[in-house]
Amino acid sequence: MKRITSIKVAVIVFGLFALSVAPNVQAQCSDNTLKGSFALVGTGDVVTGTNPGPRAVVGVLIADGGGNFSGSITKSSNGTISQNLTVTGTYTVNSDCTGSGTFTDSASETRNFNFVIVEKPSGYLEVVGIQTDDGHITTLTLKTQLAPLPSHTLKPLWDEQKEKSK
Repeated sequence: MKRITSIKVAVIVFGLFALSVAPNVQAQCSDNTLKGSFALVGTGDVVTGTNPGPRAVVGVLIADGGGNFSGSITKSSNGTISQNLTVTGTYTVNSDCTGSGTFTDSASETRNFNFVIVEKPSGYLEVVGIQTDDGHITTLTLKTQLAPLPSHTLKPLWDEQKEKSK
């Protein structure tokens, strides 16, 4: 009995020691972490100024991996829709995968934001952020875009739907 207790104690002590010397795995990010095409969606409200009300945005941003991005968005400002606006901006990514950025759209609206980068199990990235300008309560999400599907992949589905509608 004493031997079994000694073995249990030794296993527990060894386990605690192993955990204490295990490498502390932390994310290592840089501007280059954000590289490629990202789908963007954002929603929120403006609570001050001359045009308060709900806001929404959807679009595509392309990050160059060097702290710059560009893209195209459609936005709703209190129900007024603006389409095909171009966007340019800059970003900085910290080693802990947090960051900040600024972007300006072709309607001359500039926004500042803070964000966190999350790597999904699939290897794709998701970026969640919040606008940091006073009077704005807006969150945004960016997700790595998948490569476009070949048109022949969708054709059988289209043909099947067409047959069912006859």
